Amino acid sequence: MVPSSETARIVGVLFIIATAAASLSQVLLGSLFDDVNYLSEFAADEDLVSLGVLLDLITASAVVAIGVELFPGPEAAT
Repeated sequence: MVPSSETARIVGVLFIIATAAASLSQVLLGSLFDDVNYLSEFAADEDLVSLGVLLDLITASAVVAIGVELFPGPEAAT
């Protein structure tokens, strides 16, 4: 069983990763949605959109990892 302090550190780092990646993704992709022709903006900025989507995937992975880390294992039932 992993000590509580180690779990807390891991979850804290995952929270920071998720927050940073979500914030950067919003900064990158938020300006593209402001335009009326946002689909043509997406086509013009493929690299920017790809980076934003990658950051969203990192956010999703970190959020799932937080849940996995906080879920008590079978040894917690004993």
